[in-house]
Amino acid sequence: MAACDAPVNKVGMVCDGVFAQQSAQDIERAIQVNLVSAIYLTKLIFRERLALRMPGVVVVAGSIVAIPGYCVLAVCPAANGALSPFGRSLSREMGAMEFRITTLLPGSIATDMSRRLSESRREQVVRRTPLGRLGTVDNVSPVVRLLLSDGARFISGRQIVADGGLTT
Repeated sequence: MAACDAPVNKVGMVCDGVFAQQSAQDIERAIQVNLVSAIYLTKLIFRERLALRMPGVVVVAGSIVAIPGYCVLAVCPAANGALSPFGRSLSREMGAMEFRITTLLPGSIATDMSRRLSESRREQVVRRTPLGRLGTVDNVSPVVRLLLSDGARFISGRQIVADGGLTT
């Protein structure tokens, strides 16, 4: 399978703040971006692949916030947490048609989104991470390449975590 034939479904945004004070619009937007858009994008991928009779692999990438939960981040973990059972269910549904679906939950990665965090918030994330740093795209991309490769052709329906030891 060529690299361009293997979609990685990654969308996301942070909706932080005291839950009781969040607006309905902020909550709805976080759910739409973090969960609903991933579902619809995956549906489009499957419809196209099925029409072409083309089996494949899909990696749905969420976020590690789905596992431990965080103070002032209630909505994002809820939306991201739904991605793993979504992937497991699709794995069962689509497996007979030779599709593999895996959910990747990366930890805090040095991206434009993490750069917008305050310095104190970023330092807090680094302190909580056993490896003592933010991850990089180069730390996660080999995991994605493995999941998309024939070397992982018996891996499906799993939740893979790449978080610098945060959830150990």
